[in-house]
Amino acid sequence: MTTNGIHSYRPARVRVIFQLPEKLHHIYDRKLAYVQMFNPVSQNPAAPTGLYTASRTLVAGRRSCAVIPLDDIAMTCHLVPHYRQFRPEVPLTQYADVLELCTTFYINIFATYFFYELLQHWGQHTAPV
Repeated sequence: MTTNGIHSYRPARVRVIFQLPEKLHHIYDRKLAYVQMFNPVSQNPAAPTGLYTASRTLVAGRRSCAVIPLDDIAMTCHLVPHYRQFRPEVPLTQYADVLELCTTFYINIFATYFFYELLQHWGQHTAPV
């Protein structure tokens, strides 16, 4: 199965950008990113928003993480929590990490003009119903 457009990419949350110490540059001498992975983007936009969704990748109940070359990060994306799935018993304070508390997120195509136009170019934009 070939993927194209938005499905060529996989969301990830960058936690830290770093470089190996100089004595390890023979292994890899460029910048790296430690990221928390999200599952591939939904095949179709969700009704009624018309936005694609992604959810956190879990392995044995724990977040899936990876160290990737910083150069592999293609662009930013704005993830909007699907609050309907939010558990009301979990307190939402100023210190809460919504990317950890929620499980499913909308990919906000309206966050930047570039991203919106890119989806238009790919023919993957659908207007909300």
